[in-house]
Amino acid sequence: MSGLRGRQAVALVARREVTQRLREKSFLISMGVTTAIIVLVAVIPPLLGAGGPSKFTIAVTDASSAPVGAAARRSAKGFDAELTVRRLSPGEARKALDSGDVDAVLSAGGLRAKEETPPRARSTRRTRCAPPGSRARSCSARSRRRRCA
Repeated sequence: MSGLRGRQAVALVARREVTQRLREKSFLISMGVTTAIIVLVAVIPPLLGAGGPSKFTIAVTDASSAPVGAAARRSAKGFDAELTVRRLSPGEARKALDSGDVDAVLSAGGLRAKEETPPRARSTRRTRCAPPGSRARSCSARSRRRRCA
């Protein structure tokens, strides 16, 4: 027995493996290609102008939402974004959102963005409810509460 303990034996084998790999031409070529790819991925996009801060414009419609907009503008840099806050009347803000001049409208009622779909109109059509106790789901919860027939 050679007298090597567990850690010493592992270190000896690992050192030999690393030195053997460094002598192989294929390992050196693959390491060089991998390093070149990583450098290109990190360097080229900024040179081409990609990866800059995202730009957003929001409209605030009342005095209570203005401080929130200002706070959002101050903290936008931490998220790699540029935020422009515009003070508009509710009617102007709605038009600006529809035309795409602003990305979102902040008001006392909340935040509204163009991507949001308006709430679905409630149907006025009456549907027949399943009898109480059945597992059929032919009506809404609201109509089940009314116990329509």
